[in-house]
Amino acid sequence: MKAWIGAIALAGTVAGTAAHADGNQLLAQCQATLQMLETASKAAPDYNAGSCLGTVGGVMDTMTNLYYDLPKEAKACFPESGIQYGQAVRIVTRYMSEHPASLHKSGAMLSIEAFKAAYPCK
Repeated sequence: MKAWIGAIALAGTVAGTAAHADGNQLLAQCQATLQMLETASKAAPDYNAGSCLGTVGGVMDTMTNLYYDLPKEAKACFPESGIQYGQAVRIVTRYMSEHPASLHKSGAMLSIEAFKAAYPCK
């Protein structure tokens, strides 16, 4: 039971409206973020970048910090060296692009699924 409470908390880690973004919104935000990262734009990050990085980074950090409290089916086994936020955004964006039928789910839940798929525990 305690583990499931952690998993539920994980899905809602990001405060504000970003926590309520569905996959369609998060995908658009993260695509804009990747475009900004790839063009090495000197412009200040916009709302899309903040929302995407906040959601993806918040989920990744929470999954890492609560690893021992999460149920097995909610865990991802990230590399010991960790991953950078840009890499995390690419993982989540690719997952959402490859699973368009799931975009009705929350962005946080899709981020969890993306990390579990990219870094399964053995």
